[in-house]
Amino acid sequence: MRASIMIENSTATRPRVLIVDGSRTVREGLRKRMGDRFDVREESDGEAGWQALLVDPSIQVVIAAVSMPKLDGYGLLNRVRGSNISRIHNVRVVMMSGDETGSLGAVARSLGAADVIFKGIDDVELTARLDALVNPARVPRALTETNVFVGRQARTETKHEPVKPEVVAPRSPSTKKESHMSRLDSLNRVLKNLQSESPGVEASALISEDGLMIASALPQDLDETRVGGMSATLLNLGTRAATELRRGTVREVIVRGELGCAVMISAGRGAVLLVLATESTPLGLIFFDMREALKAIKDIL
Repeated sequence: MRASIMIENSTATRPRVLIVDGSRTVREGLRKRMGDRFDVREESDGEAGWQALLVDPSIQVVIAAVSMPKLDGYGLLNRVRGSNISRIHNVRVVMMSGDETGSLGAVARSLGAADVIFKGIDDVELTARLDALVNPARVPRALTETNVFVGRQARTETKHEPVKPEVVAPRSPSTKKESHMSRLDSLNRVLKNLQSESPGVEASALISEDGLMIASALPQDLDETRVGGMSATLLNLGTRAATELRRGTVREVIVRGELGCAVMISAGRGAVLLVLATESTPLGLIFFDMREALKAIKDIL
């Protein structure tokens, strides 16, 4: 009896982590990587993950995949951050993706994610990051463990893969910077012309599909990071809705409110053009002016 009580108490002291992913293989893999240091609960979709948060007050961290059935990771993150229940609002959410390009980070953090990981993350780094979230006092130790692992990997790669000499062509930093600024100035000019020459258009922005601001003509009271993150989220949801409803490729996404509308159209090369217009502006005119601006934007990109 005493042994049983000790086991239960030991389990209760472990931080509880909720893993939300549609793949059972991914969930089991993460559970094994966490070892015995965390108490793991699993759910297979975002809606089930949300219900688990409502009924289980012991959950401290949520690891949510970006793509999931019923409710995706961004939708679950938005619910958590918008909750009026303090314990849920303050839960640390870690977004997870199979894409290792790093484009997920800016969008997820702009929406309130505590961290971003990839499905192939190493055991040591995973536990170190989770420790840093649930027990800040362990941060120095977590960083030490991660640094030890990185150093070990570097030594292994050096041993098996000798560094080959790299031939670097001469380049001018000033020329590269001037070229970049010239393109940025041109994009900003197109957006300002769209705003000044199109009645009813109050603001516009060119945003990458991962939520990074490329160029903008937005009022000062709008946070560019949040605008970029929300635009990417809306585009993602619109694309998923079109796919699930068998409507084909998304051409535009429209959000219409009492004070006007927000219209997004693909600008090519992984970018989207966002326009904010007044309620009285005809949508047909907005689309016409946006497509005219897109011709100039595509030439610059």
